[in-house]
Amino acid sequence: MSDLDIGFKEISEVHRSEKRSKTLTKLPHLFYDLAGEHLELLKDQYKEKARNPSSTDALIHQDNIKKINKRLCQIYDLRERKIVIAALNGVEGSQPPKDMTKTEAKMYTEVISTLKRFRECPIDEPVEVQTSITSKPAPTVIEPVAAKGGFPEEEVKKESVTCLVRVLEEVPPFVDVDQTYNLKKEDVVTLPEKFARILSLKGAVKILDI
Repeated sequence: MSDLDIGFKEISEVHRSEKRSKTLTKLPHLFYDLAGEHLELLKDQYKEKARNPSSTDALIHQDNIKKINKRLCQIYDLRERKIVIAALNGVEGSQPPKDMTKTEAKMYTEVISTLKRFRECPIDEPVEVQTSITSKPAPTVIEPVAAKGGFPEEEVKKESVTCLVRVLEEVPPFVDVDQTYNLKKEDVVTLPEKFARILSLKGAVKILDI
């Protein structure tokens, strides 16, 4: 292959060689520059041919442009992967790969530098993931014991006595023998006297009627 003659055939040969080899292949001198010039020449020729709507040459040039673009991108991607893998080995002390272009050598050096910089950083502590699952609070059972309200035991047992109260602040749900109470601020409800007195002492409700 002539270093000064880069066309679709030469680009395809480089593409095949790069796919078959696990290491970088030696590119022709100024490969990317000459391939780019060839591509620009084809684009100029396409514009000229496209002036004639019935020209089949225009379609041929358009197809060649797409194929060359695709081949060049694939060549670059193949070489880029090889350089990154070589850089990973280079951090461990391996020699840099041969047959890199100047741009590829710069890429290799910068990847090595980045990998070394991050390896010198302390290892981060694992991050604890906070779950956003919200569960309803379990109903609170209010036990009218003497220590909380100071009521005689015989008095708090009068469950059949009720009174009307106005709720001054929201109260967590609580259960009686066969009923659950959900009290919201400004609610006006009837409660068993034992609960009304306890909540009144806590400032959670105001007794309206006994």
